[in-house]
Amino acid sequence: MEASSIASDLEPGAIPVAAPGVRAAKATAMHRILFASLAGLVAVTALPSHAFAHGGQFTNPGGAVPPGLVPPGDPTPPPPPPGPSPTPSPEPGPTPGGPTPTPPTPTGPVTPPGTGTPPDGPARPGKRTQLSYDSWVFWWAYNRAEFVGLKDAIYRTTAEQGLAQVGEGRGNRSDVERATQKRVKDELIPALLETMEPSKRAGDDVVSAAYLALAKVTDDPSHVDRILAGVTKDGRENAQVSQLVRESCALAAGLLRRQDPARRFDAKELDRVRDACLAWFDDEALATRTRAFALFSLALLGDQPTTRGLPIGEGATPAGESLADRLLERLEREWKAPDLSAALMLALSMQPATTIRPEMRAALVSIALRGRLGKVSFDGIVSSYAALALGRIGNPDDVRPLLDMLAIRTLPVFVKRSAALALGQLGEHAAGPARASIVTGLWKAYEASRDPTVRSFALMSLGRVLAAEAGEGRTDALEAKGQRIGDELLKVATDGTYSDRPFGALALGLVARGVGERPDAVAYGELRSRILDTLRKGFDEDRGDPRNRGAWAVALGLMKDDRSIARLTAVVSNRDGDRELRGYAALAVGMIGVPERAAVEAIRNALRERSSEELRLQCATGLGLLAAPGTVDLLLKELAETDSQFVQGQVVLALAQIGDARTIPPLLAILRDGTRPEATRAIA
Repeated sequence: MEASSIASDLEPGAIPVAAPGVRAAKATAMHRILFASLAGLVAVTALPSHAFAHGGQFTNPGGAVPPGLVPPGDPTPPPPPPGPSPTPSPEPGPTPGGPTPTPPTPTGPVTPPGTGTPPDGPARPGKRTQLSYDSWVFWWAYNRAEFVGLKDAIYRTTAEQGLAQVGEGRGNRSDVERATQKRVKDELIPALLETMEPSKRAGDDVVSAAYLALAKVTDDPSHVDRILAGVTKDGRENAQVSQLVRESCALAAGLLRRQDPARRFDAKELDRVRDACLAWFDDEALATRTRAFALFSLALLGDQPTTRGLPIGEGATPAGESLADRLLERLEREWKAPDLSAALMLALSMQPATTIRPEMRAALVSIALRGRLGKVSFDGIVSSYAALALGRIGNPDDVRPLLDMLAIRTLPVFVKRSAALALGQLGEHAAGPARASIVTGLWKAYEASRDPTVRSFALMSLGRVLAAEAGEGRTDALEAKGQRIGDELLKVATDGTYSDRPFGALALGLVARGVGERPDAVAYGELRSRILDTLRKGFDEDRGDPRNRGAWAVALGLMKDDRSIARLTAVVSNRDGDRELRGYAALAVGMIGVPERAAVEAIRNALRERSSEELRLQCATGLGLLAAPGTVDLLLKELAETDSQFVQGQVVLALAQIGDARTIPPLLAILRDGTRPEATRAIA
């Protein structure tokens, strides 16, 4: 996503996603895949969820998280709504519709019976530990879309740039391979509209997917009316469609967002959409999920043209309240569902910086530090969203309150976790002294905290801040108050506790990614060399747990170390090796982005194996990133043959990354094939 996307520079991982209720964002497994692969990875850019209750805000790219990879202690799913469900969920999860229960507030990290991480040292050689939610695997699964580049491919609309544009630099492609705007209008949009027709009797998943896809590609205002009517007609809930379709339409309103200014909808048209979304939020007759998704749409439209509250062009005169003002006014009210307050803070944090007033930031500080805004009180989980929002719209004046949140012992741990993330966001854009104080505060929090998630988030934020500083050629944070943070991160990766070492490796990968191959500062050049040695050695050394070794593979991919392709390929090729580690190695090769023949063949062979869903989905992504010849045919074959919804979701993301228009006919054929599972048609 471009730097100016959403409000200012949207960096995934910087905002809450998969979120409270969301307790609303956790629908069926199919729904999660749709919201990732078809909704522009909204889960990476906007969804809050009480997976956050278990360790700060995680961004959740559906289809990237294997079955069962859900934070322990997630709330009990609500009962399904009345009436038959067209497609059974392949895994336990809430069924769309109806009220969502409020889970009990955990008092600290929750580890399920029989799981856990050794306090220090690896597991027995070759033995994988059981997964607990404070593992690095969760951080990566919920944030990886930012780093593997899939988000750009998903956010790009077909008509906007053409499906073949991702591979533009890899040789000229014929017009037959390019998805032109004419093909979108003549083939894609009619197929989507046809799917929505009641006479086709398509399942709710398929119809929902059609609305989401239509929003991404259309430039016709009449289609906007159709999307809005999917939620309400004549001022009332549209009872002719299911709850799943209504909430998908509420989210589709935000997917009318366009990166290309030349293709954006008219400001008045977008203001009409905003008014509809705000009206849905205010309508207590609508389900909480629908109202929350309406706010997510307002977040996604934050960087789009408007006639209200801020300049829209030279000589233009803004009129009326800004959307940020209207959101703040609603934040000062008490809502029955706490999810709505969290979603309000998310939407506020995505509005243009020109509309953010000091009292808005002061309100967020009050919620995070005191759990109150005026007469309205907020629980610790909802308050954590205020801290996270400060990271998006705060300025240097907000560094001190966020540091206080880390230091005050009586604050809920959820707030501390969000404060650690928020400081990383602010640190990416702060000036020298402010950045140095952020780094010092994060390191103190890492050393002092007993909460493993606060510690891990502090490490990842340190990695982000140093990466940003390296790109500017400064060393204020690197040498803050004589504390060489680079040295400390190296120590964590090599000599830290069992659970800290993988986060240390990932943080180093982020730093090296920011430094690049030609650093402006000598100190960062020296640090990059030491990071390379540490990560290569860490990956080569088998310290007993293949899952943790995967973090070193990912770190090598983050820094695009092409000299490590051979060592990664050797792991992918080892059919007797740990499948999870092989998958991370395949993904790392894709992230490096050099399609060496041996590596491509090794990943293709691993994709053909049927022994592990996780291995296959990682290989699909790796091949998508490499975009080697023949990959499209192989992925289409995999899409047609696999029964796994998770693998299918990842294959679609990989195909989007490659961006070859040859995928249009087979995907349309799958969509129109009524004998296929509803979930498969929906993904297509």
